[in-house]
Amino acid sequence: MAQRAILRIEKLNCSTLIGVYDHERNQAQDLFVSLSCIIDISKASKTDHINDTLDYDKLCRLIRELCEESNFELLESLIVFMKNELERQFNLKDLTLKIEKPGAIEDCAGVSLEL
Repeated sequence: MAQRAILRIEKLNCSTLIGVYDHERNQAQDLFVSLSCIIDISKASKTDHINDTLDYDKLCRLIRELCEESNFELLESLIVFMKNELERQFNLKDLTLKIEKPGAIEDCAGVSLEL
């Protein structure tokens, strides 16, 4: 029987060029990326080996890479692109992805999208 667990990564700090306004296009901005997904930990719990589970270090490196290399204007475009890439490259199921853009609006802690 499969042993299922929820993996969460919370507020991974990523840098990217994003925005529609000139002042947003001049330098990279920090985003916070969070995700949750269900993984099968049956084999890894027995072998205690990283190759038998989702390597979340590699997952985080890919998230940062996708952010750093992107040049989207909208969070909507970035989140769909990122979700598709993460699902494809890591064969993720039940993935929920959230991207926060702190300081996007004056006097506001931030704006976020969750997909």
